[in-house]
Amino acid sequence: MEVLASSGSPRLMLEEKFRVRADPFVVCDVGLFLDQLVGGTLGDAWQAVELRRHRLWLDCLRCMLAESSETLGERCRGLAAAAVALLTDQPSDAAAVPKAFATDVAAVRAGTDSVLSWHPDAPRADWSTERPTGAYETGVMAQLWRATVYLRAVLSRLPATDQSAWQRSTNAALGIDGQKQLAAIDEAWRLVLGTSRTDPFAVGALAQNALADRARLATATGPWWERLRAAHGAPPSEVASLRGQLLQVAHELATETPQGPMAPVFAHPAWQQKRLDLADFTYVAVREVDGLLCATGDREPIGRPELLVEPLPRTFAALRAAMASAQRICRTAAVEGAFLGLAPERLDPVLALLEHQRTGTEPPAKLVDEVWQLLLGFDGDRRPAPKVRIDGLDGNVRRSGPQLVRMPITWQGQQKTALAFRWFVEHESKPGEWEAPRR
Repeated sequence: MEVLASSGSPRLMLEEKFRVRADPFVVCDVGLFLDQLVGGTLGDAWQAVELRRHRLWLDCLRCMLAESSETLGERCRGLAAAAVALLTDQPSDAAAVPKAFATDVAAVRAGTDSVLSWHPDAPRADWSTERPTGAYETGVMAQLWRATVYLRAVLSRLPATDQSAWQRSTNAALGIDGQKQLAAIDEAWRLVLGTSRTDPFAVGALAQNALADRARLATATGPWWERLRAAHGAPPSEVASLRGQLLQVAHELATETPQGPMAPVFAHPAWQQKRLDLADFTYVAVREVDGLLCATGDREPIGRPELLVEPLPRTFAALRAAMASAQRICRTAAVEGAFLGLAPERLDPVLALLEHQRTGTEPPAKLVDEVWQLLLGFDGDRRPAPKVRIDGLDGNVRRSGPQLVRMPITWQGQQKTALAFRWFVEHESKPGEWEAPRR
């Protein structure tokens, strides 16, 4: 595998190489669609939902604090004030937190432990494993993370009378409209992550859906990239959510081999390595957003090579299901424009070309042009991927790519080359030093 370019949009990287005319083939890569799904629509939908949740929480909690102490109760008032302080990081909000709860706020922000001195039993809480990670690491999302993990931990420990008072107060503060908004957020998270919230203001743990892959990773041995592979080496426990469907895509990429008469074309081991890298990339993309829960080209390419599709029908089918879910989620969450260009129907021309390859028939010129338009429509800058802490790995990981690569193929008995893209995961071996997997 020869890396040709690592910066710029896929379209510009391709067109630059077309001018050289050194490669007779180019692959319409499944990773192009997958990268746009996890780096665009998934991130857009997640951010829109969480920003709505942040605003709703803040409005509701401030409304609760406007109630009398007799109605709300001192413990619930203290919890609400602490949550507001965590949601805003404003000195004025921090100053309004009662002293017994201010130590909680400081400990949650610092990621240390604290004694819940306001509680009748004064239990100790350890916040060192609850620090924001992935897409929650900075800004408003970090504030939302800290407020969420704090309320999730302390509400379950409240005496029954305080829990009832909290529930009554939140329902009253939300009102009918707020409860409808909360229900929409809840439904969006069920579609995204396969879990529903256990409390209006405490996101439930994702333990049932995440334990299996994380347990495999924790017991794996070998280099970091082999341990990461163990986390998605088995099929996911559920595929009804977008999370489960993306993990299914990762599993198919890691296990599927090219099928049909085109299989020998992609027989070189470098293609399997590229698929494994993309499987890692997809898994880490999911972990960026689940931590809290346990364009068309307008220019004809110069010297256009012949177009191929890697014969991975199971992977494409799993990707299409994930794209359909992403579209439903964006509509449910009212994320305007986030799903545009990512409708599952966009894959249909690629699947049709794949079928022509399987049967050995000549595809219509119109179909080939359609796929070319798709291929050259992957343009624009990508948002930087956040760092993610993953159980069982020392140091952070992050998604990287795409790289334009030159790959070996066997075409009609002759060794040729094809242009393709590679996505992979990097590991922070030392602070600020990132390394790609060495296979």
